[in-house]
Amino acid sequence: MTAQTQDAPAAVFAEPGTQLPPDTRLRADSTIEWLPANTIGQDPRVNTREVDYGWVAAQSKPGVFKWDYLGTIAVSQRDGGARISVDGQHRIALVTAVGAPDVDLKCEVFRGLSLADEAGLFLGLNASRTIRPVSKFLARVTMGDPLCSEVLRIVENRGWQITATPGRGVLSCVKAMERIHTADTIRNGRGGDEPQALHDALTLITSAWGQHEQAGHESLISGLGKLLVRDGGIIRQDRTSGVAGMDRLLGVLCASGEDPSGLLQRGRSFSGTRVPPVSLPTAIAQVLTQSWNTNKQTHRLPPFVA
Repeated sequence: MTAQTQDAPAAVFAEPGTQLPPDTRLRADSTIEWLPANTIGQDPRVNTREVDYGWVAAQSKPGVFKWDYLGTIAVSQRDGGARISVDGQHRIALVTAVGAPDVDLKCEVFRGLSLADEAGLFLGLNASRTIRPVSKFLARVTMGDPLCSEVLRIVENRGWQITATPGRGVLSCVKAMERIHTADTIRNGRGGDEPQALHDALTLITSAWGQHEQAGHESLISGLGKLLVRDGGIIRQDRTSGVAGMDRLLGVLCASGEDPSGLLQRGRSFSGTRVPPVSLPTAIAQVLTQSWNTNKQTHRLPPFVA
């Protein structure tokens, strides 16, 4: 009896003559080895995910933990002898939690990787998993991604940090900051000017509210960034009544109160009056535009919402 097969959908197969995607596979020497778990370290520049100890605790309970499900750990054997987990730090923590920190684990051991190679391998091995954008961002910094490296430089120059651990002085809205800097680079690239929007946005929120928790709100940074990408040139050139435009915009922010909650609420209220509602970043950009235009005869800004 011949085995029956089910025809796959035609869309699964590439059309004849289709150009193959570039082969970017990491061609590195690797071997399968059994290594004691406690000989494998971590490098947060590479495996940028924090260990979820809640998951470890849940999976280490009797009746839940299964040795057969540990799979293969990806390990980088560095020059000098150090071993670091590229993928598998949760499973290493798991065997420690069940009382077997020195148990041998099946590992694929890579040799000759650069730091950037390790970070790229981490991202590739975790492509199908849910990884927080900030962890992906930090891995891309380690890989030398120019956009992420430039965003991190701007953030750190303004006294903030980007880490996987939330806290005071930490910005985690990396996607928003990437969008701002990319849009500003494209817009200013036409005129040969250096992008300034992200730098100015962080300078303004820090001057207005320090490192208040809500000062790093994604919608706040996005809305202010949207305004500065489009109208930053007009604002910087303004000298109405002898007041520099950036100082005037800082006054608009400070008028919202001792923290950003007032501005965020005004944005939410404006958004709620629109049919259909506009996004909160756009609403904040519109609210700031309206405040800027108050009592101004020159250097007025066009609305974001008609």
